[in-house]
Amino acid sequence: MESLKSLCLFIHFHHSNKIPYYVQLYVNELARFFDEVVLLSNQQQAYKPNELSENIQVVYQENKGYDFGRFYQYIRTIDLTQYQRIACVNDSNVLIKSLDGFFAWEKLVNFDMIGLLDSFENPPFSTFKNPYHIQSHFLVFHTRAIALLATYYKSVDTARLFGETNSKKLRRGVINYWELGVSNYMTSNGLQLGAYFKTEEMAKKFQLPKETNSGLNLSHELVKLGYPVIKKKAIFEWNWKLLRGTKHWTRLILEEGNPEWDHKRLIKELYQFRYNHRITKISRLIHT
Repeated sequence: MESLKSLCLFIHFHHSNKIPYYVQLYVNELARFFDEVVLLSNQQQAYKPNELSENIQVVYQENKGYDFGRFYQYIRTIDLTQYQRIACVNDSNVLIKSLDGFFAWEKLVNFDMIGLLDSFENPPFSTFKNPYHIQSHFLVFHTRAIALLATYYKSVDTARLFGETNSKKLRRGVINYWELGVSNYMTSNGLQLGAYFKTEEMAKKFQLPKETNSGLNLSHELVKLGYPVIKKKAIFEWNWKLLRGTKHWTRLILEEGNPEWDHKRLIKELYQFRYNHRITKISRLIHT
């Protein structure tokens, strides 16, 4: 009998068919810990750069239903019983450190579903009483959780979500049924969840409410404590609160980043994306 495999789906959205350097770093690092890595690109002409590891495949996929829909579109095409670990990771964060610590921790714990960071945020439109969830930008499903993925999706009106044309309603629906919903579904079925970094501990340490978005509001502090990613929103949005008492994100990458990676190339690219992000926001305001 063949041993079960591991799979990581990396969900990427970009306006160019070129895979950005920060994404290349992220998927190459993930490729060290999974048998198969599939980079799901919204660009039909996206090509695989030579720098990517051999076990990485670039697959075009329509950007439908955000992470909820894109993960679903792919896993319904494979035999889930062939896998003991399936990860869903998206490009909303920039990886600056090795993932060695996270995957070493994974081997020491016995959770059914894990992630980099958990949360107690519960938006007003949520339909769940239990706000606790693993943040969906980095999820790893183990065998018992994989076995429930099909029934989880059946529990959600996927047709309605996929047919939603109002972007605000769609986004809220995905946050509700994916960000909070998948964690709630797993716990309601008796599965155990765990996070590498615990928001409740971080909130106590830095005297913030338990419901704080620590990935955003404590982005710099988390990195100094060993957290391997920086939320792109913390880089792209100009917010004095995010900078107060902390080092600029460029300095953080230079001081805390993996020394084997090209920091200058990474920072230059992020500045360009940051500029494009601002131009897009200004354009939207003008045409609203």
